[in-house]
Amino acid sequence: PKRAGGAVAPTSKFAPSSVEDDFSDDPAPKRQRGGAGGKGCKGGGKKEPAGKTPAAAETPAPQAAVHWITLPPSADFVVSGLPDLGPAVVHTPALQGLLAAVGAILADIGIEAESVSLVHDAEWEQYPEIGEALKAATEEEQAMCVAECAEASIWAVGVGSKWKQREQAARLALCVALAANMEDF
Repeated sequence: PKRAGGAVAPTSKFAPSSVEDDFSDDPAPKRQRGGAGGKGCKGGGKKEPAGKTPAAAETPAPQAAVHWITLPPSADFVVSGLPDLGPAVVHTPALQGLLAAVGAILADIGIEAESVSLVHDAEWEQYPEIGEALKAATEEEQAMCVAECAEASIWAVGVGSKWKQREQAARLALCVALAANMEDF
């Protein structure tokens, strides 16, 4: 097919063969099961009863991975001069690629790993105000790890059911906080 001006349009075996195919009201042809008209061949697999949906369709929608939480003016971080707004990242398997790259992301932003302090506060004993703000944002009481970078005057929170998950999420949340405060990001 040619485009306006005589240029040849790219083709693909998946693209419609003509413009008319794009707007066709005809449904796609149905594939027959079982070979030669369905005669003499066994069906493949278990069928769902009418009205039931497959298990994959019943999985819940993914929750937001990043929540922005606001601390009250009396919170220790705010009193010490840190911002009252910070991100909380909830660990999910979908974030694994980003979680694995956190060290490189921090280095690209210009933060050395040694300048980041991590405090695991699974029971909200050290940072109850962060725990309450997190609960307000996620509607759940969750174990957390608080990350702080004093040289950048920034903090963030990681949430996860396991120690390593919380720590990874906290570092990623710190990357989010740092990036959000960069002028050229």
